[in-house]
Amino acid sequence: MLSPGTLTILLLFGLPIVAVVAWAYVKQLQITAASGPPETVQKLQSDLSSLQDNVSTLRAERGELQRRIQNLETIVTNETWDDERRLSTPSRATDPVDPEEEDERARDKQMDSGPSSPPLDLPDDVRDDASEASDRAARLAERLRRTS
Repeated sequence: MLSPGTLTILLLFGLPIVAVVAWAYVKQLQITAASGPPETVQKLQSDLSSLQDNVSTLRAERGELQRRIQNLETIVTNETWDDERRLSTPSRATDPVDPEEEDERARDKQMDSGPSSPPLDLPDDVRDDASEASDRAARLAERLRRTS
C-alpha cells in the first residue's frame, strides 16, 4: 500500500492535473454542442457557398448596370444629343417669340446644319439587328464619344 506521504504528493499534484483535463473535456463538449451536429454544419457550409454565388452574380449585374448607365449618361449629356432634341422639338405657334431669340435660333440652325455632326439615328442595317437595347445604346454612346 501507499505511504501517507506518497498519497499526499499524488493528491497535491494529481488533483490539479485531473481538474485541467476535465475542464478541457467539458470545454470540448460545449464547443461541439454549440456547433451542432455534422448535418447542421454541412447545411451551413452549403448555405454559405450559395450566398457567395449570389454575391458574385449580383456584382456582375451591378457592373453591367454601371456600364449601361455610363452609356446613357454619355448619350444624354452630349451636346449633339441636346442639339438634336432641341431641333426635333416642335415650336409652338402660340408662344410669343422675341426677335432676338428668333435670330439666335436661325443662327443655331445654320451652325447645326454643317456636316460636322453625324446623325444620332443608327443606320438601318444596325436598326434591323436583333441586338438588345443596351447594345444599341452602347454603340450610340461610342459614336457620340468619338464626335465630341
